[in-house]
Amino acid sequence: MELLKKRSFTWDLFYIGLILFFSILISLPLFKGQFICSSDYAGTLRNLLAMKQCLGHGQWVVRWVPDLYFGYGYPLFNFYPPLFYILGAMIANIGAGITMAYDLSLFIILFLSGCAMYLFARELWGKQGGFVSATAYLFAPYHMVDLYMKAAGAETMSFIFLPLILWSFYKLQQTSLKRYIVYSALSCAGLLLTHNCTSIIFFPLVPFYILLLFWPYSSWQRWISLMHSFLVLALGVGLAAFFWLPAFVEKKFVHVELMGQGNLNFKENFVYFKDLISPGWGNNMPYFGSPHMVSRIGIVHGLLVLIVLLGFKKIVEHNPRLNRQIFFFLAALTGSIFLTINYSMVIWEHIRVLQYLQFPFRFLTVVVLAGSVIAGGVVLWVQQEHRFKVMFVAVVLIFLTNFSYCHPRDTFPCDLRLVKTDPGKFLSVLVPQDGGDYIPIWVKNGVKGLPSSMPLQKLQSFSKEGQVIDSTKRSPLRYRFMVQAQKVSIFCFNSFYFPGWTVKVDGHYVEVLTDNPWGFIIFPCPQGVHNVDIYFGTTPLRQMAKRITIGSLILLGLVFIFPFRKFNTG
Repeated sequence: MELLKKRSFTWDLFYIGLILFFSILISLPLFKGQFICSSDYAGTLRNLLAMKQCLGHGQWVVRWVPDLYFGYGYPLFNFYPPLFYILGAMIANIGAGITMAYDLSLFIILFLSGCAMYLFARELWGKQGGFVSATAYLFAPYHMVDLYMKAAGAETMSFIFLPLILWSFYKLQQTSLKRYIVYSALSCAGLLLTHNCTSIIFFPLVPFYILLLFWPYSSWQRWISLMHSFLVLALGVGLAAFFWLPAFVEKKFVHVELMGQGNLNFKENFVYFKDLISPGWGNNMPYFGSPHMVSRIGIVHGLLVLIVLLGFKKIVEHNPRLNRQIFFFLAALTGSIFLTINYSMVIWEHIRVLQYLQFPFRFLTVVVLAGSVIAGGVVLWVQQEHRFKVMFVAVVLIFLTNFSYCHPRDTFPCDLRLVKTDPGKFLSVLVPQDGGDYIPIWVKNGVKGLPSSMPLQKLQSFSKEGQVIDSTKRSPLRYRFMVQAQKVSIFCFNSFYFPGWTVKVDGHYVEVLTDNPWGFIIFPCPQGVHNVDIYFGTTPLRQMAKRITIGSLILLGLVFIFPFRKFNTG
């Protein structure tokens, strides 16, 4: 038995080593230390630098970036999930440049996504099938679109958590071991903290997968175990509540209507079915534009899925329970393909949350997941002694037909010395800003009403009777001023208002006057000399969300203290 376990572990290391090798091959263009010519690269670097600047400087949960939009601030990470940018900031803080930190983050993410798919698919098809699925997942054309055409780091990171969630709940159903409760909850929280759109797309599938795992519900033990799994799912959602709850509720405080305008309107971004099955762009990767250019399933990926379906009867002979897995992923695959084409328009029009996705081809994330999982079943077409050969042929075909995707359109050097000498100015003026989706609603005209230059002073008086005597920047989000007013005066703090900004005069709260065209923080100050404290803090909603997260962490810790009864659900 020990010999068999050792041999099995050796094969696992072998396949993980191959996944690492493939990840290095795919990532070679990243190691040039240059910018990738893509649609999202500048924005992703901006967000990464913003996280590096803010993390630990008065914000352990980063929400407000004070340097963006000419130094008037932006609630970027109140709405952008932070996990990818935290990873990049940590790498940057240990000495890597900001570009290299981004590139290393993508390499780590790529490798971990392949390992996660191998872990899950191995449970269904065995080690050879698991490696086929992992290879298909790594080399999926849409995976390369995220990596090189869009340079969408957060969406690329979500590829780790999709198979990890499925694997952890599968193992929880199979074993009821406590560690899989932790893995399930953490992986669910990880996805919520990584990418909003992928969470919206994928999370509705998770309850259905859990229901499938426990079918048929033939005993009260299975019902109880089913409820346990749903509680674990809720626990994972609770762990990420500190982010998603404020993001969901406070979207009413920003100009989210900008997300669906112009070429970001979902109606302009459906694809045709022929685009999904047509050959890719090869060595001439287009700059991101038309969705028709980025929507590829992959010829070999599609053929492997077709082969598995044709051999369905033979495959399920090895394990009749595989028929439910195949049906589930086939339904996810076909449903997601349908939602990318314009025949699904009526669904998009009636389910409002889908409209926030902007691009229907985002559902290719699930197509890649489901197609890669199914592809691994091809090894079960043959007897055990021939599966390695089938695996080898499948992996070689996937590699040969998809390696041409693994490069950016172009790279170019960029002088980032200002990032080191004056990162605030770099964020404020030089780096491109986003579309203003999260500009606070107090800025009356949205993006059109934004200032065009940095303020000369952070605090100024609207009248001659008031003046700023002294100022101290205690942190990027906390200021103290000494002001003098010959009579009641109005002062303006040159930052956009957003819930959390607080003004105190001599330790007493002062009402912020937000009814001004620019959405600045304006407040009255009585006659005399006063100390004024202005800082960005929390709100009752964010406090409640933090308590939910802390409570979920405590519950997760209690799993290891109290006995957890195991039920036979096989």
